[in-house]
Amino acid sequence: MVRWVIGLVVLSIVGWLVVGGRGDSASDPATETIVARGWDDLVPCSLVRSFDGGKVLRFEDDGRVSMWEVLANAKPKTDRDGNWSFDEFARRYVVSFDKDVKSYNLQSFDDGKYCLLVNGDMQSANLKESWFSFSEDDHPDVDDDRDRDAPGL
Repeated sequence: MVRWVIGLVVLSIVGWLVVGGRGDSASDPATETIVARGWDDLVPCSLVRSFDGGKVLRFEDDGRVSMWEVLANAKPKTDRDGNWSFDEFARRYVVSFDKDVKSYNLQSFDDGKYCLLVNGDMQSANLKESWFSFSEDDHPDVDDDRDRDAPGL
């Protein structure tokens, strides 16, 4: 009788795990997010601003990027949506908004706390076309909750 009860308990646990009782939706291929190549190094630069502080880029882990203007005393306005990719051979990030395509060299400082996406190379960087990391504390108008449907974005 004891063997029968133990067998029933083991069979129930195995059945629960096989049917999906783990509650792990990440194991479902339909819900898995494909992370773009180069994302791990780009994470500290996933939110960057232009040299003049007037525009912001937000990179997503799936290869999407959005750019918006930061206007004084106004909510940020999404200007453009585009895509980004990582060119492993050239070790550069390529950002495209329709036909406007630019490539950037990623430079990290202070153990990845700060970074630059440099247009050009370090000897002849085009600062006006480069992007600079910042903290949300430095720019309270930017809501980095990664929710694309959030008000004001």
